[in-house]
Amino acid sequence: MKQGNLPLALRALQSARLGAEGTGGPGGVFDSGYWSLMADLAFDIGERAVARDALDQLIARGKPQSYQAERAIRLRLDANQLAQALQLAEQLYRRFADDRILYAWLDAVEAQKSPTGLRDLLAALSPEQRQRLERSPSFLERRASLFQRLGDIALALLDYRQSLALRPGHTPTRLAYWWLLVDQKDRATLRAELARAGRVGRLDAIHGETFSEVRAAAWQLLDEPQMALAAMQQVARKRANDFLWLMNYAEMLDRSGRASQALRVRRHAWFVANRAATQPSGVEQAR
Repeated sequence: MKQGNLPLALRALQSARLGAEGTGGPGGVFDSGYWSLMADLAFDIGERAVARDALDQLIARGKPQSYQAERAIRLRLDANQLAQALQLAEQLYRRFADDRILYAWLDAVEAQKSPTGLRDLLAALSPEQRQRLERSPSFLERRASLFQRLGDIALALLDYRQSLALRPGHTPTRLAYWWLLVDQKDRATLRAELARAGRVGRLDAIHGETFSEVRAAAWQLLDEPQMALAAMQQVARKRANDFLWLMNYAEMLDRSGRASQALRVRRHAWFVANRAATQPSGVEQAR
């Protein structure tokens, strides 16, 4: 190891184990330091299977550090062993109650097709841990997203609002919150949000291209076609070959009293659709 040949050092560690009696480590007695070194060394050089096995030994029989416990979970996530990752995370969080483990557990929950594991995670938190985490805007944002996926919309909205109260300028959170308001057709809150964003000096930010899609959707929901048009025009070039977007754009033009422009956009939309229909597929082109 002093010479920097880490793969060779790992082979030497493995040979020492094979040459010893028993299965614990050199000498046949469980050696926490030996397994810790093997786990770290294997992880550092990308020997994931060796690292996972060494970490399993360390967790089962020794005294791993929290970063090693986190690695054991993440190695299973990387290998798409989701059920094992969730089970191990729950077990290790009881043992460590460390944020490293918690966020690895949260990543495992997010990887679920339906994040039902969220309830087990939240149930494992003490009142003090929950209060501390609920002062973290990033945790609140992630929990809001999971609540939304579970259909707990009221809880999702509450978490998005609390996250934005702590971090008002965070674009991804505000985008997710506004899209949820659009999905829920919450016209009153959307109108208040748009007005509030202007009053507190974030008008330039929300008028940028990043917010154009959600603003357009919000203004359409609020029956403000001219405001929707203003938002849509910011991305018109990028959407010039998007049939559904073009048809929606034409509808906003119609509702704004611009019938001739709407007709031109519809003609272009159908040209785009017909061109796409007559182009050979990627497989045919490859032939």
